[in-house]
Amino acid sequence: STSGSSCATTDALPDTTPPTPNPATFATAPNATSCDSIDMTATTASDPSGPVEYNFDNTSGGTGGTDSGWQASTSYTDSGLQASTQYCYTVQSRDSLGNTGTASAATCATTQAGGGGTWTKVDDTDTSITYPPGSYTDPNPLAYLTTLHYISDVTGGGGAVFSFTGTRARFYGFTDVAAATGGVYVDGVFQQNINFQSSPAAGDVLLFESAVLSPGAHTLEIRQVTGEIIIDAFSSFSGGGSCGGDTDPPTPNPATFASVPNAISSSAISMTATTASDASGPVEYNFDNTSGGTGGTDSGWQTSTSYTDSGLQASTQYCYTVQSRDSLGNTGTASAATCATTQSGGGSWTKFDDNAANYTGTWETVTEYPAAYQGTTQWGLSGSFTYNFTGTGVRIYTWDCDGGTINLTIDGQSVGSINTTGACSTSVLKYENISLSPGSHTLVGTISSGEVEIDAFEVFN
Repeated sequence: STSGSSCATTDALPDTTPPTPNPATFATAPNATSCDSIDMTATTASDPSGPVEYNFDNTSGGTGGTDSGWQASTSYTDSGLQASTQYCYTVQSRDSLGNTGTASAATCATTQAGGGGTWTKVDDTDTSITYPPGSYTDPNPLAYLTTLHYISDVTGGGGAVFSFTGTRARFYGFTDVAAATGGVYVDGVFQQNINFQSSPAAGDVLLFESAVLSPGAHTLEIRQVTGEIIIDAFSSFSGGGSCGGDTDPPTPNPATFASVPNAISSSAISMTATTASDASGPVEYNFDNTSGGTGGTDSGWQTSTSYTDSGLQASTQYCYTVQSRDSLGNTGTASAATCATTQSGGGSWTKFDDNAANYTGTWETVTEYPAAYQGTTQWGLSGSFTYNFTGTGVRIYTWDCDGGTINLTIDGQSVGSINTTGACSTSVLKYENISLSPGSHTLVGTISSGEVEIDAFEVFN
C-alpha cells in the first residue's frame, strides 16, 4: 500500500520593506524657476504595496519655504519664497502600509533675483479667458470668488486660454478625488502636465507658475488631457522684474488664532486663524503641528482660515502655530504655539444606511452604485433630511457626484455645511461630530445649492 500525502500552506509574511530606491533620490534636483519658486521631481519609486507617496521636506532657507506633505505626485513646486535666497530640500517615499524609506540627501537651489511689479488675479469668468464649446460653469463655495469652469472629453475637450500682458502667469485649479490631468501651454508651447487630483477637494490651488517671459502679450492655456479638469483662476505679473515690490507680510503679524486649537473628538482638533489683511491678497494660512503624538499633520498653505487635524491619538496633547502670507510670498511670523488634548477614546461606531433618515422635498433612491453602502443612496435636489439618533457622536457619508451644498443643524443649532463635489466613485466621510452630550439628538441637513447624495450615517456610543 502507499501512504497518503498532505500539504500545508503558510501565511505570507507582511510587507515591512519601504519603497525603492531607498534612500529616495531626485530625478530632477531642486531648481529655481523664478524669484519666488523652486521646482523638483523625485525618482519614481516602486513597491508591491502601492500606491507610493512622496514627501518633499524644506530643510533650510529663508521665510516662505514649505513642505509638500505626503502626495501621490512625484513633482513639487515650492512657491512664495524670498528672492535671491537659498532653500534646501530632501525627498522621502512610503507605501500604502506606511513603510517609510530614508530621506535623500539635502539638495539646495537659490531663487532668482527679484524686482518691482504687481500680480493681478482674475476669476474663471473674466473676459480675458476663453473656453471651448461644451465647457460649463458651476458655483462652488471652495472656489476663488465661488465659481468654476469644467472641461472634459465628454463635453468635447479643449482648453482654457488666458490672454495677458506681462512677464509671468499663474494658474489656479480646483482639485478633488476624481483623476484628471491637464496640459500647460505658454504661447502655444507645451510646458508640462499637471495633476488635478487630491483628497479632500480644494479650491484656488496654485498648479502652475510660468518662467519669466519677455515683456508683452502672451497666452497661458490649460488643455484637458484626461478626466474633467476644473478651472478656478489665473493671475499675471507686470510692471518691473519677476517679483512684486510689496515686501510687507499680512497683518496681524505675528499671526494669531481667532479660535485656539480645541479637541472636537478623540481623533481630531480644530482651529481658526484671525483673518489677515494685505494689499497683495489673497492671503494664505499655514497651520503647523509643532509637537504631539503620532498622526499630527500640517495643513500646508491654504486660503481657508480654518483647519481640522484628524487621525490623531486619543488623550494626547498636540500643539500648533499659524502663519500667513500674501500672493507675493511675503510671509509673516508664526503665532505662539497653542496646545489642545484630544478626548479620551472608548466606545464604538455603528453604521446605518441612507434610508435611516426621513426625507422631505425632492429626493429619490438611487441603486446604480454597487460600491455605495448597502447598494443605495438618496439623491436630492431640494428639501431636507432628518436623522434622529442616540449617542455622543455622528458622521455623514455622501456619494460625491453631483456637486451640491448641505447646511447642517444638530438639535436646532447650526454646525456648518458640507460640499458634495467629487468623482462618483466612492462613499466619502464628509462630517463628524463626537462632542455631543449623551442622549437623543436630531441631525437635519437642508440642501442650499446643487444636487446631493446621502449614502450612510454612523453613530458613536
